[in-house]
Amino acid sequence: MKKAALALIGLLLVFCLCSCIKIVDMRETPLRTPAETEAQLLPSPTPELATPKPIAAPSLAPELPELNKGLKMYSSYAYLKNFDPLTGLAMFDYFDLLQGKDAIDYLVKHEGYPQAKAEAEVNNFADSEFIEKNTNTALRAVNIDEISLNLMYQPNGEPTEAAASIPSTADDFRAIYAHDRSLLLESYFYYIHVNAYDMVFWVEQVYWP
Repeated sequence: MKKAALALIGLLLVFCLCSCIKIVDMRETPLRTPAETEAQLLPSPTPELATPKPIAAPSLAPELPELNKGLKMYSSYAYLKNFDPLTGLAMFDYFDLLQGKDAIDYLVKHEGYPQAKAEAEVNNFADSEFIEKNTNTALRAVNIDEISLNLMYQPNGEPTEAAASIPSTADDFRAIYAHDRSLLLESYFYYIHVNAYDMVFWVEQVYWP
């Protein structure tokens, strides 16, 4: 009887010990959901490489504010003195076109004319005659790629009809310059149009009879 009792107690101890071991195992190894198990079996995603942002090409043309530093930009007549087809920079020499009373005053104040002589000379001017006032030899830069243009020549160098300027592009300007630069530098002068913000927005070749 005692042996049977001892055997039963031993079996109970073994059963309890196995139960404890099983509980410990379950705590140490938590159950995984099917989704977690599938995710563990799948290969790790390859991290995406950052797409490099394109780098803008630096402009070849210098900043106009630096080129025109200290020079007031205003609407005026001007001569084209130089042009760089690579950068699109055109260099203009401003001048004042004086007629009538303005011309008389200039002759008296700047050329030393007596009033009567100045009046007589100016009054005898033809309609197209004028006095050119150019007291500042500084050149002002204009980027033709950023403005509107009117020219007296077609891209092939042929003059326009009826001696009237026509809307043109920067490419037209370059084509004429490549064909015969004297057509832009020597044949006609220009009028530079400047807006209220002191920015050039339109340059036109002027027909002056």
